[in-house]
Amino acid sequence: MNCSEVRNLMSELHDQKLSEGDEYAVRAHMEQCVDCTRRFSDICRLSQLAAELPEIPPPKSLWPAIEGSLAVRDQSRITKAQWSRSRFSRAAMLAAALLAIGSTSLLIYRFGIVGDDPHGAVHFAKYLDEFRLNPEHAQQGLVAKYQGQYVDSNEAARQGRFPPITPANLPRGLTRDNLCVLKMPCCTCVQSIFKDDASRMLVVFEHVADEPEWFADRPTITAQCHGTPTNLVQLDGNLAATWKTQGRFVTVVGAHDLEEVSQLVASLGTAESPAGPLESTTQ
Repeated sequence: MNCSEVRNLMSELHDQKLSEGDEYAVRAHMEQCVDCTRRFSDICRLSQLAAELPEIPPPKSLWPAIEGSLAVRDQSRITKAQWSRSRFSRAAMLAAALLAIGSTSLLIYRFGIVGDDPHGAVHFAKYLDEFRLNPEHAQQGLVAKYQGQYVDSNEAARQGRFPPITPANLPRGLTRDNLCVLKMPCCTCVQSIFKDDASRMLVVFEHVADEPEWFADRPTITAQCHGTPTNLVQLDGNLAATWKTQGRFVTVVGAHDLEEVSQLVASLGTAESPAGPLESTTQ
């Protein structure tokens, strides 16, 4: 089996649904492939994250809403699903449910697809790979690729279409070290770089559009943090997270755990936060 075939079967391997022959072939490939082994470890870590989240029973109106949305496509194939914690094999049903009610109890595992890279997914994926090993070097590469400029808050607001929402300090002793403007394929992105006393780095990107392609084929779960739909991606011991707030999307890279992501969502704004201006203002 090649990497593509193995990654397509990782969810079934995790759920112990592979035939004996397929499981042997997948595990034999992973013994020789460091990248696929790392991706499968990411899936297992995300599953553990899912287990840590509280289960909230769905409302009684949920199934009728899903049934109605599916009836147009193929009424004859509709079967009522029993509720349990989300697993990979239920991704399509859970996606429909999330769209129907925005439930806080649902998790969705998804895998991005990289095509012609109009969103910079390939280069951002390289940035994420490098970040876990050498954040400073990863930052240098991102600045070189996307004409990065280190600026003050006023210039970031002028170029990025909105004032940065990042404060000078974040929880866990993180202090803003730099602001950078990046000419990403999606938009002009404002990047805030935070460090603590141990030189740990956490990075916050503010961008106009949602960019799930940035995470390429990394497994992702969607959960609720402070009532805000938040996409979580495992990055070999750290987390990345994306959510929408104040008229923009925020992507954090380098969070230590789910608790820190929740703290960051609270600190940087939730879905209920008032929308900020999309153009810079003059005092």
